[in-house]
Amino acid sequence: MISESAGNAAKVLLYKIAKNLFKKPDDLLALGAVTCLDIDWIEENILLPRYHKYLQRYENSLPAIDNIEAKIVQQLDQTGIYTTSLEELKVPGTEEFLENTQKMSAELAELAELATINSSKNKSIFYSSPEHFLKYPKVFNWGLEKMFLRIAHRYLRVPVAYNGCALSYSVADGEQLAESTRVWHKDRHDRRIFKIGIYLNDVDEEGGPFEYLNPEVSASLPNSGLSIYKYVEQNPDAVTSVTGKAGTVFFADTALLKHRGKPPTKSNRHAIYYGYFTRRPRHPFWCGKPTFSSEHFARVTGHFTRDIQACAQWREELPFALKWLANHGAS
Repeated sequence: MISESAGNAAKVLLYKIAKNLFKKPDDLLALGAVTCLDIDWIEENILLPRYHKYLQRYENSLPAIDNIEAKIVQQLDQTGIYTTSLEELKVPGTEEFLENTQKMSAELAELAELATINSSKNKSIFYSSPEHFLKYPKVFNWGLEKMFLRIAHRYLRVPVAYNGCALSYSVADGEQLAESTRVWHKDRHDRRIFKIGIYLNDVDEEGGPFEYLNPEVSASLPNSGLSIYKYVEQNPDAVTSVTGKAGTVFFADTALLKHRGKPPTKSNRHAIYYGYFTRRPRHPFWCGKPTFSSEHFARVTGHFTRDIQACAQWREELPFALKWLANHGAS
């Protein structure tokens, strides 16, 4: 008998398929193209050799890093995750970052409550809009702090693409089906992904922590689907939860680790995530639409040096075919 959680995973998969059927023709064509790129022969004989040459091209130009940054990179290489806190990291601008994220989070919670009252459909996770980040640009720009870019560069081993951030408000309803981030999965953007998660309120086991399976177990399971749920149900001790006080930070490779946001049951969760991968990602289609228009990117990041601006506007440098995939990809 299939358990309720495994059944939910199947429903999510069917929902995603149905949703894609109603995409625009160009989007469906892009989905077909990216599916072809997943053929083993193409990966092994064309794409993977190109990736190795890409790594070799930059192996002698990696940035210098300090002891703390080196420790984070080493731990990511070994386990795919490193947990710390804002207090320990001492990133410049943290105090202002917290002030702005708390304002954004409070405003998002108000919008979520209004949306819940005015809609007959229940929604489990709410995200800040691009317009919200334009109101608080320092929150978006915090992801371009040099410390984060150095760590990302050393872990990815090539120039970094900064894919922006997502500030979320997760409702304590215990629903697993409601959002794909609550379903066990592996991110598909790239071969390596560097993600930063920061809790904006205290998160315990009932507060919706980030959960993951270690690299060995993750590699032995499919990227999504019933098999992961069956494994987790039979091996609950294999799951590790990242719990902690407000200000807890975790760095994770979400392309390596099977993971999910555990559905909160006791308290709503406020968190923000920053994402990074290579400037030639394995699947531009799955990287999502850009946070801002070119005009807004110039306004928000215009005070940075050109090399840092290039991290945020990485799509502009893609070859035509890859840019087309990115522009017609999953949002």
